Amino acid sequence: MTARSSQAVAGKLHASTPTLISYLSEPERNRCYAVESSTGIYQHDTRVVPIEARLARQALSMRILPQFVGPSHFTLAMEDAYAPPAGFRCSIDPECFVDEFEPRDPAYMEDAAMAWNKFGLESFREGLLNEIRTRQLDEFCATWLLTMPKSQHHDNRMYDLLHDYLHSSGQTTHLRYLELDGVKAVRHVRQKLDELQ
Repeated sequence: MTARSSQAVAGKLHASTPTLISYLSEPERNRCYAVESSTGIYQHDTRVVPIEARLARQALSMRILPQFVGPSHFTLAMEDAYAPPAGFRCSIDPECFVDEFEPRDPAYMEDAAMAWNKFGLESFREGLLNEIRTRQLDEFCATWLLTMPKSQHHDNRMYDLLHDYLHSSGQTTHLRYLELDGVKAVRHVRQKLDELQ
């Protein structure tokens, strides 16, 4: 970060937070501003907090009444609020992301899980993991299709192409989710592909 951009960021941050940071020396302030401004919500930065923890914190702040929340609400809320960049979903560790929710708000997560169980569905945790992995599959497949010559294959043929690729490249988790969804997964992959183009 140049001195000019550091000062511009410093001015913006100082105007909004004229607290303890104003007591630091100028080099220390600039270092704080550089860390603050260089780390977006979608960037991995081990100096701060894992991306999964930051996303969980953001998702929980978008309160939906526990009796109405489903696993897809967490991912949809994040996408609506932050429009994640291409490739972002595949960089998330689903287990780590899901594990961040309970310690942040145990009562809310317990209420959400109880409401989910009333409908006789799988555990809320498993539902959220499946939701994330399914979106990762869509993104992974769409990203791969971007590297291929454009074609208008039928859904069955597209499914076979994706299946063969995932099998030959050893993408066992993605392959399992493709097989679970079957040919209907192709429609979601095509939607993701349209978003990425």
